[in-house]
Amino acid sequence: KKITCPVQLLWGATGQVGVQNDPPAIWKHYASDIRDAQALPCGHYLSEEAPEETYRAVRAFFTS
Repeated sequence: KKITCPVQLLWGATGQVGVQNDPPAIWKHYASDIRDAQALPCGHYLSEEAPEETYRAVRAFFTS
């Protein structure tokens, strides 16, 4: 079964996930409603390395 609720997909552009993978392509197998998929300018630890960008992305997702 896939996740059916709205999903926000965030990853670090310079981290291993962002460099070696295509997160939206991978996650389309697990979630049917990916509404926001974006790479943030950081490595693995989004909230520590890019706190303002993470905050803006999460706030926009939950207020849309």
